[in-house]
Amino acid sequence: MKNITSSNFPLGAREFVGLIAGAMALSALAIDAMLPAFAQMSQDFGLTGASANQIQWVVYAFMLGFSVAQLVYGSFADAFGRKPVILFGLAVFLLATVGAMLAQNFTTLLWMRGLQGVGMAALRVLSIAIVRDRFGGAQMARVMSFVMMVFITVPIVAPSVGQLFLFFSTWHSIFILLLLAAAAWGGWFVLRMPETLAPEHKRPLSFVNTQAAFRLCIGQRSSVVYASAAGLLYGCLMTYLGSSEQLFARGVYQLGERFSLVFGSIAIGMGLAAWLNTRLVERVGLVKMVRGSLLAFALTAWVLFVSAWWFNGVLPLGWFMALVCVCMACFSLTMPNLNALAMQPLQAVAGSAASLIGTHTTLIGVVLGSQLGSLSDGTVLPFALAFLLLSNGACALVYGFTGSNKLKGHQHG
Repeated sequence: MKNITSSNFPLGAREFVGLIAGAMALSALAIDAMLPAFAQMSQDFGLTGASANQIQWVVYAFMLGFSVAQLVYGSFADAFGRKPVILFGLAVFLLATVGAMLAQNFTTLLWMRGLQGVGMAALRVLSIAIVRDRFGGAQMARVMSFVMMVFITVPIVAPSVGQLFLFFSTWHSIFILLLLAAAAWGGWFVLRMPETLAPEHKRPLSFVNTQAAFRLCIGQRSSVVYASAAGLLYGCLMTYLGSSEQLFARGVYQLGERFSLVFGSIAIGMGLAAWLNTRLVERVGLVKMVRGSLLAFALTAWVLFVSAWWFNGVLPLGWFMALVCVCMACFSLTMPNLNALAMQPLQAVAGSAASLIGTHTTLIGVVLGSQLGSLSDGTVLPFALAFLLLSNGACALVYGFTGSNKLKGHQHG
């Protein structure tokens, strides 16, 4: 990691990665710390029987606001810089967190969760823009893998932290945790992170400039293909986050409070995969890494689906955990490289590109993940079907694009 920052940049490599990972980890904390509270929330808001799956919208509402809001932040960040726009988003997140904590009904809670996502979108998308300001290609993928290694520690511990808060208080107290974490990160960011947008890359805020930047992004076929593949994989993540508490804690496996241990175990596998990517990506190459990890994901999803069908939707817990862990490890191996490939040709409009790609990716993931997650029926079969369709769709996209370009003699990554 020592070579990822230059001598004239005021932050060392570890602090830079820590700040960027912290921004992304806040969004993970805002989701994962809530998962153990689903049972309590369902009881408080009367979500039982036919309405039981609606609790998943505590995740999906956040991600819906998150996905749509990304579209506007990039243009403002390309005009005014990354730092002021990130701080605006942080303020929105803090206000919405207070609103969610005070919500008296489920509808209000979902609106506040959506507004939390709107604020958090600025941190997530512009953190990627900051990395793109500094790095490109395989080096960007390496930095993003280091970021993901730190980022993955949040899903390992967040459900346990959320469960700890529930031992002493109600689900409302988890929003106090989010307030404290966001305020602490904001102070660190204000004091230490310089503005990374080079003056020559500033683009005056106007409809014409925004349209031109978006046209440039859409005109890059490689960016569209890799971002679309990332969106399908994001649908796997949304399905997993929305369904995991119901499957592990209350539904198929009845693990109760031990759910956080299972969730953390799978997250450890994701973290190890992200670390492995940092060791391999510059040596193997972006495209080869993406093709290999996507193929492994798609094949494992087939094994998961066939196993779910064979066992009538109720796999042995150990076998189910092992297959999900492999799938999510492949997700960690693939996503930073897909993002790097999508952003690679777009440095001149990195803010707008990060916004458009982020919106495209997460909106695909939220729409598909929420629809597939709503099929939950007390077995793992809908979950396995979602992983099968989405991972194989992503694999087909990437293999179709890279294969056709190889025939034309083009090189990637």
